[in-house]
Amino acid sequence: MLLGLSDYAQVSRNFCPPKPSFLPEDYPSLAGKVVIVTGGNSGVGFEAVKLLGAAGAKVYIFSRNEANTLQAIEDAKKAVKDIDVHFVKVDLSDLTTIKPAAEAFLARESRLDIVIHNAGVMVPPVGSTSAQGYELQLGTNVIGPFALQKLLTPVMYETVEKFSTANESRIVWVTSSGHALFSPKHGVNLDNLNDLTAGEMTNYGQSKAGMVITAAQWAKQNPKEASKIVTISVDPGNLETNLLRHLSLFARKLSPYILFPAINGAYSELFAALSPTITTANNGGYIIPWGRVGRIRGDVAESANNEIGEKFYKYLEDETAKYL
Repeated sequence: MLLGLSDYAQVSRNFCPPKPSFLPEDYPSLAGKVVIVTGGNSGVGFEAVKLLGAAGAKVYIFSRNEANTLQAIEDAKKAVKDIDVHFVKVDLSDLTTIKPAAEAFLARESRLDIVIHNAGVMVPPVGSTSAQGYELQLGTNVIGPFALQKLLTPVMYETVEKFSTANESRIVWVTSSGHALFSPKHGVNLDNLNDLTAGEMTNYGQSKAGMVITAAQWAKQNPKEASKIVTISVDPGNLETNLLRHLSLFARKLSPYILFPAINGAYSELFAALSPTITTANNGGYIIPWGRVGRIRGDVAESANNEIGEKFYKYLEDETAKYL
């Protein structure tokens, strides 16, 4: 059995989490700070963008759909007075778009304080692939964000050094309780990571376990940066967003009765991104709804810190190297 009683209890609690204790009125001023939110044009990401902008941050939405994002920016400007929000085009399922996106951002900014790797895909049809032939969830949810972060890490470290913002600089890797429920033993199957025949939920779980492992391994592989930059994964919660568009009709009909508004997920993400109670001592940790330190499934937690995690990180480096 991969899940222990504590895991079951935590997953069950997602259906009725405690009220959030870290809300917008508790957020520090983000004036002068620069934040990237991938997939910030809808759902949880859009709610996070508005909250970050209201706190004074300059926010960049990285997404693939230009028309939708420009409309989202207009909507954000109507909702939040004087919000400073911008668009950078990237398709995380196509590694050829990652470097141009990072270069476009770096041509405009020399500062970067927080990255929230929020974008993702959930249970597309079996056999769906990224542009480079990776199982779509693996490619979009892990490989793409890894590649993007690889290019953004230098400017994040320069920022924390220049402005003495240790512990305020954060990398938030958005995962899911699906890592506990659906991922294979050890979280990732190193013998066949790119299995196009596995069930949608298995591959979804693996991609989310991959984010947990990557959050921890980033600290181990980048010790200088991790001494000042927080790297942490977060389960936003059970939420009503378009991430669920590939679920069955029955599941979508049931969802309004068991899911929460997208803004609750933003509270989870921004607890990880902004709470002063989170520091580099929490590197590799895991945040659960709506802003609490949680438990990673035992075998996944072990993988995040042993040779399985190291091999998975090496796989990500090898697969993305020629595109960076």
